[in-house]
Amino acid sequence: MTRPAIGTLSGRRLGLIGFGALGQAIVHRALAFGMEILVNRRGAWAEVPEGVTPCGSAAEASRKPITL
Repeated sequence: MTRPAIGTLSGRRLGLIGFGALGQAIVHRALAFGMEILVNRRGAWAEVPEGVTPCGSAAEASRKPITL
């Protein structure tokens, strides 16, 4: 696998804790850059948005390589 060039966000991983209005806005923008998105939220997911990978806990999300 070829690593992306330095300074590119495509293919990088973004971890978010919380999925309120701000989290949703960040996801919308990160998807435009082709990022992989991990999200931890307090409540249950009624529907997981396309391009988002839910995490069971903040600790689970922090164990994976994350670019913030």
